[in-house]
Amino acid sequence: MVTVSSAGTVPPSIFPLTPSCKEEELSEVTVGCLVTGYSPQPVHVKWSPPAFSSSSKTFPAVLQSGGLYTLSSQITLPTEKWRSESVTCNVEHPASKTKIDKKVEPGPSNPPHCPSKSSKPLLPKGSVAAVFIFPPKPKDFLSVAGTPKVTCVVVDLGFEDKDESPVVTWYQGDKELPKTRMLEPPPKEQRNGTYRFVSERDVSSKDWLDQKVFKCKVQHKNFPSPITKSISHTAGTRKAPEAYVFPPHRDEMNKNSVSITCLVLDFYPDAIAIDWQHNDRPVPEGDYATTLPQKNGNSYFLYSKLTVQKTEWNQGGSFTCSVRHEALPQKFLQKTVSKTSELILDENCAEAGDEELEGLWTTISVFITLFFLSVCYSATVTLFKVKWIFSTVVDLKPQMLPDYRNMIDQGA
Repeated sequence: MVTVSSAGTVPPSIFPLTPSCKEEELSEVTVGCLVTGYSPQPVHVKWSPPAFSSSSKTFPAVLQSGGLYTLSSQITLPTEKWRSESVTCNVEHPASKTKIDKKVEPGPSNPPHCPSKSSKPLLPKGSVAAVFIFPPKPKDFLSVAGTPKVTCVVVDLGFEDKDESPVVTWYQGDKELPKTRMLEPPPKEQRNGTYRFVSERDVSSKDWLDQKVFKCKVQHKNFPSPITKSISHTAGTRKAPEAYVFPPHRDEMNKNSVSITCLVLDFYPDAIAIDWQHNDRPVPEGDYATTLPQKNGNSYFLYSKLTVQKTEWNQGGSFTCSVRHEALPQKFLQKTVSKTSELILDENCAEAGDEELEGLWTTISVFITLFFLSVCYSATVTLFKVKWIFSTVVDLKPQMLPDYRNMIDQGA
């Protein structure tokens, strides 16, 4: 099991990942950025120009044996744009207050060309091949139909290594796993003349979720000794996410396209998969963008934004945000919104406002009535009191006068 060492705060190193020569013969190419050797999480990766960000994919960070993290991000763009425009990977590491802009571009020649078969790789002196291990994608081990794969990547292999693939042995714990019948592809040539080798191993969703440890041991004739990398699923108390889906804001309705937002929060661990459906049909991944899980105390949250045409929204169809997470019942949660539900919500708000106004008027009416009754009661009581006092004074007045007749009679 990988344990975190007291690495402290370490800024990342950034390495550009360029397409192979064969890939450049296609209409689209995939370029990437490897962010490695940093601690603690997170790092934020963006691409510029911003137009390329819509096709970007940033994979979950992987904890390496030294307590440092590694992740990769990639974008897909037309081959002509790759050859003519500058692409930059923008990396920010808040903990170390580090911001790095790394250009990912073709070689110095114009137009770019691949090295000839007889050329040697332009490697810095003393360069050594490196090995990285990556976890399965969340959507693969959280879906019944998914096939989770653990991936071992060997980079910076030399030109002389292209005809001899590294030997990769997979383990679950300390037990060696049987070889698969599937042939692994040969090392793939990179822009700088080095080669990259990839080995994948299918694992069961249950074993991965049970935090079994998987290892890849890489051997090659030019390695001083075998290199072993291990990985397992995140440990800790699981917490199911909550999801809220929001319709387009009214200020956005004057545009041709509008945004539907899904907020997913309070989940742990950060392995989560988000996708969208329109009228129960899957939406292409290029139509929505999902942020990386952001740490918030002991849990994570993220946003996913689906962009649709305003005409689609006004037609009243349903838009569903689907969330997959291991702590959910059935590992699945859906939230749906539509134009109709928004109208019902507005009507409910209006009715609630009318009811509140009616209730306020009733309260005011009762108050006014009670006020007048109180005034009338006070006036009536005061009137009776004045009358009683006046009557009492009138009754007592003859008794208070001296009886001069008796006094005269007594004098006689």
